[in-house]
Amino acid sequence: MSQAGHSRVNDQRKLQGWVFGVLGIYWLALIHQLGAQWSVFDQYNYGWAVPFLCLYLFWNRIQNPDARRQTPDARRQSIPS
Repeated sequence: MSQAGHSRVNDQRKLQGWVFGVLGIYWLALIHQLGAQWSVFDQYNYGWAVPFLCLYLFWNRIQNPDARRQTPDARRQSIPS
């Protein structure tokens, strides 16, 4: 790999790191704000499971990148008549 290509890969990784870092900070701020309501109101107690469920689904999606959603046409073809 050339020096320019290697530099481009490093720049992309830095950008991805910044994007995930900023999104992570916003995510934690949101969880912090909502956590008080989840603890106080009984109907929102399930809210504490949401961040963990989201992390699990995100991790599962990363581990299975070939698992694509079916298009509506593919779903219609797989339904027996």
